[in-house]
Amino acid sequence: MRPVNKRQQAADQGFTNWPLLIFLFFLPLRNVVTKFFPPLPGGINFVNVFFVLAFIFCLKSKEKIDWSYVPNKKLLYFILYLFCSLLLMMANLSNPIEGSANALKDFVFILCLTYIVQRSITRVEDVEKIIIALILPMPYVFRLVYSQYKSVARWHYSDDLRVNGPMEGLGSNELGAYLVTTTLLLLALVTFYKSRKKWVRYFTYLALACSGISLTLTYSRGAYLAMILAGLYFYLIKEKKGKLTLVLVLFTLSLPVIMPVSVVERFSSISSDESDRDASAASRFVFWEAAFEKAQESPIWGYGYRSWRSPEINKTGMDTHNYFVKTIVEGGAIGMFLLLTLVYANYKLARYAYKNATDPAHKAIALAVLLATLGMMVGNMFGDRFSHYSVVFIYWTLVGMLIKLQQLSKGPPPVGPKKRNNKRLR
Repeated sequence: MRPVNKRQQAADQGFTNWPLLIFLFFLPLRNVVTKFFPPLPGGINFVNVFFVLAFIFCLKSKEKIDWSYVPNKKLLYFILYLFCSLLLMMANLSNPIEGSANALKDFVFILCLTYIVQRSITRVEDVEKIIIALILPMPYVFRLVYSQYKSVARWHYSDDLRVNGPMEGLGSNELGAYLVTTTLLLLALVTFYKSRKKWVRYFTYLALACSGISLTLTYSRGAYLAMILAGLYFYLIKEKKGKLTLVLVLFTLSLPVIMPVSVVERFSSISSDESDRDASAASRFVFWEAAFEKAQESPIWGYGYRSWRSPEINKTGMDTHNYFVKTIVEGGAIGMFLLLTLVYANYKLARYAYKNATDPAHKAIALAVLLATLGMMVGNMFGDRFSHYSVVFIYWTLVGMLIKLQQLSKGPPPVGPKKRNNKRLR
């Protein structure tokens, strides 16, 4: 008899990282976490506890991280940069920003979800468990958003309409950024992935409706624009556009009827014309100008992690409302380079997988990462949607799933074009 390969046997049976699934389910539900998982002394919180549990549990799978994939390496470089940036902030400021170490710890834990997810998947079928954990909260999110909206609903737009749903301690813009990613994921699943479980297929459509309506009720212009541009990109790369074109035409024609007047008014306020800007949009140009002026004094290294919060650096006392502008100030050219190369590595792998994947789950996740990367880039031009763990966790989970699916498909990492050999044959 042949010796039993325990690793292969475990892979055939599948693997379930229950702490990870619970972690992913509760991450966007900040109101529930605050109520039932209050922070402990020493900066220990829900994120720390369940991250450690998920990490310990993933070690049982015996899976390894494949460092030949560029996103894995770029993410590691970015994490190391963040720690160096924290030290730089402490060296630059006479009064370092309080709580920065704990904030960075939580952020890094969420970034490392990419690695934990890869070690928690032993076969393609394991991906569905993670997908379910990501989309399962959507009916509750919709119920919370809609109940908040109904309590302040009015015909014309007002800032009182801005609701935050389960994002306790954050705002409607952060909720909108989270819902952009979930909506794009669900759109990709509906397009390519058909689960063998009937209830999962039906629930996916229900979750898409819940996510899309909730996104509309955030009144977040950044989320609206991110969704539109991501949807346009999806239409351009879609091979068979017949049904999609019909759906888009019908949806566009019905918008004036189904959309509340307040939503139309909010969307129409998106304008680059100086005479048409509202106070919120106009003030951002003032903050950006102040940030660029300060960045010129330290263009290479910046001033360090979260340094823009300090009155020593930021004389305006206001946020930049643009994560890339903030990165220029805090991380300088090095921080911006590492951030952009990381995002581009994710985009490049997703584009490669979308074009070459044959498995429906693989293709759906590739499309989700592709669209979510574009949506995240647009959303971060309107504020910090990158460092809030309740917002960005789903993106890094999808990246981890994509890398592992690419590995399971035995597909090589995407490489650049080969150099032509101009030597003459002898």
